[in-house]
Amino acid sequence: MTSTKAVQQLQSIHVFENQLQNSLSMKWTFPSIGHTLRSYVEKQLNDDHLSDTHSGVGTEHRFHYHHFDNVWIYRHSSEAPLQTGPAVSPAKQFSIVIAAKDFNPEKYEMLTKIFVKIYVKTGEIQRLLAYYLTLLIHGSFTVSEDQMNNCKRFNLDDYESVAPAVVHNRSPIGIKSVIKMFGLDVILIYTALILKRRVVVYHHKLDTLLQFVRVLPAFVWHRWPDCYQILYPCVELQSPAEIGDLTARRHYIAGFLDTDVESRTDLYDIYVNLAAIEITVSHGSRDAFAMTKTHKEIAVFMTRQADRETNTNWDLIQDICDKNRELIETLKRMATASAKSSPAREGSVGEEEVLSPETTVGPTLTLEALKERKLNPNLENFLWNLAVAENLCI
Repeated sequence: MTSTKAVQQLQSIHVFENQLQNSLSMKWTFPSIGHTLRSYVEKQLNDDHLSDTHSGVGTEHRFHYHHFDNVWIYRHSSEAPLQTGPAVSPAKQFSIVIAAKDFNPEKYEMLTKIFVKIYVKTGEIQRLLAYYLTLLIHGSFTVSEDQMNNCKRFNLDDYESVAPAVVHNRSPIGIKSVIKMFGLDVILIYTALILKRRVVVYHHKLDTLLQFVRVLPAFVWHRWPDCYQILYPCVELQSPAEIGDLTARRHYIAGFLDTDVESRTDLYDIYVNLAAIEITVSHGSRDAFAMTKTHKEIAVFMTRQADRETNTNWDLIQDICDKNRELIETLKRMATASAKSSPAREGSVGEEEVLSPETTVGPTLTLEALKERKLNPNLENFLWNLAVAENLCI
């Protein structure tokens, strides 16, 4: 029995076509699509078509995914003409687009690929609708052999919503390779993510960029599944809508193909030049990245664990997650101790509640309590910023 949550991740399905005159049109949508999201999808498809026209590169069975306006957009394009059915069309290219709430490229690549094959084979919107409705009701469907080269069953339960390619070593780039790539400097990426700062990544190759950025949320796996909602795999620097959507967020991981993003210091706290294997901290954010003995210990720990051949990506993700929880538990103990040592408030019965020294008010930490511990200023700053990120302070 497919879980209701898995089905509820699906929001809508759409068919877009590029006509022979290079005009893009939306042929079908179910149940609906908003104007903002439609404009965004049409721009992505138009940009891809223009790029293919100029480069001479084909688009047969090409899959892309994006994050925009709190929606994950998965699209699969094909050059193959519609072969049969009443929907004979002058379109030279079409795209199946699915809008969803969850991040799972493997799941939606397979689903859109199946829908593309059905549409190529039949040319019938009714078939797409029938299969999509079956998926919404039952969480699965089976495509008969007359509509595909072989029988194919799709089941939502076959795809975990935990970014399986990253976790289970099926991605060319995993968390182990990211740590090995940057060595001890990876602590800058870690610090940015655990403190909920803005991370911008540049690479000129889309596939490499996508493979890399999707790994980064694994550094803060203790926040799963929310850690993937900060991911914006590929943002167009010259698009006001995309930059506006990005800057409306307080923290994020954003990928760019445009090298000019390096000069946009207003967009990031750290800039990762993946092509050059370099990390730059923006001038205005240097205080938050001041290193301490704790940072060094975490950096050494991560690099050592990454070097262990027996460790899988999932092992390393869990190791880092345990380290994160240790830090958070330390903060909670500080907060609890602070609450217990707070002096009782004076007051009379009926006017104000009198609190005894043993009364606790929850694991919240004050800056004053942290300063009383007389820690190294850089460590104090790091712990306070972490408390803010984890909503442990008042």
